[in-house]
This record gives sequence, structure tokens and C-alpha cells, in this order.
Amino acid sequence: SIPEGTTERALVEEFGKYGSTSDILLRSDATEPGRMWAFVSFSDPSAAEAAIAALGGGQFTFPGAQQPISVSYAARSPADATPSPATAVLPPPPPPAPVVPATVELLPAPP
Repeated sequence: SIPEGTTERALVEEFGKYGSTSDILLRSDATEPGRMWAFVSFSDPSAAEAAIAALGGGQFTFPGAQQPISVSYAARSPADATPSPATAVLPPPPPPAPVVPATVELLPAPP
């Protein structure tokens, strides 16, 4: 999980290891006080792939967190193609031309 008090800067520092981040959406979890979730967008889809490969198996735990994070491609709503906090892991999208940002979601890993 992402513990309360985590900042966007902390996410940039951690996920910037895999490539340039272009946007971060960090929110408190309304269902569980003290926990947060996030979407991290990368400038290059290969950076998102690298982050998922490195962290997708719940291999990273934020300082102060109770459990590791789950990193996967963000699901998109069919109606408007905006990110939604779904837990399903989607296959990587085909490489676009030109390059468009890729977004990953950070949710608590399943128990």
C-alpha cells in the first residue's frame, strides 16, 4: 500500500528510476483511512514496462506501508478512455506511433 503522507515527489523519485514521469495522480483511499493509491504516467511506454517488470510482483514496499504495492497498467474506461482504479492487470498496449504517455496504477497488493 501507499501510506498516508506519501508525496508526489516520493513517487517521482521512486518511479523516475524507470524513466521520465509525465504526471502523477495521488489520492487517499476512501475505503481505508491511512492508505493511498496513485496513477503514475510515463513519457515513454518503455518506462512503464520497466516499472511493471521491476515492481509488478509486489516487490516494493513504501517506508511505513503495511504491505507491498501492486504495479500494473491502468485500466481505461471504454466510454471515455480515462484511467479508472481497476485492479485487473492488462497486457501491454502495442507500441504507438508517435509515442504517447503510458500510465501505471499503484494499488495495495492482494493478500
